[in-house]
Order: sequence, then C-alpha cells, then structure tokens
Amino acid sequence: MKFTLEQFRELGTMGLDDFPFNPTEDESLWIFNSLSNVTKGSAVSWGLSDTEVRENIFEELIKRIGFSCHITYYNSDIYKKYVDEGKTIPLTDLIYGE
Repeated sequence: MKFTLEQFRELGTMGLDDFPFNPTEDESLWIFNSLSNVTKGSAVSWGLSDTEVRENIFEELIKRIGFSCHITYYNSDIYKKYVDEGKTIPLTDLIYGE
C-alpha cells in the first residue's frame, strides 16, 4: 500500500530523531512508503506517535542499514559520527540498505 502526502500527514509525525538523516516531509513519505505493509497498517491503526509503531519503524530501518538491533546501531561509528559531527547517510541507505 502506498500513501499520498495528505494521507501520510493524517498519521502524525514520523520521528526519525536518532537516524543520521534529516528528511524533508516528502522524503519522510518516501521512507514510510518503503516500510512493510504490517508496519504501515499499525501506523494507520495507532498513529505514528504510538510507541510500538515508532519502535517497529526504528527496527525495520536499522536492519536496512546493516544492524541487527538497536544496541549495535547505537554503538556504531555511523551513529557516533552523526551525534558528534552531524554526519548523515544518503537517504537511499534507509530505503534500500547499504
């Protein structure tokens, strides 16, 4: 299922604060549309601010950029460089993986 920008806005704000990327609204929609239908369905049911939905989005995206879990991500150079230097990764890494 693909969402329009208007439909996406109705779900609330998709928080990607811990990701080394600062997406525009259109890019956030692109990321959202790349998620599994199960995750998108949960977002429709509960909204993007729901804790479980946010965790599912987070877990799905960190796996795409090569991490098995949040612990390995938070200990990674990618995360540390993002926090320390503001270094970001290409949006395509979040969509398609590294």
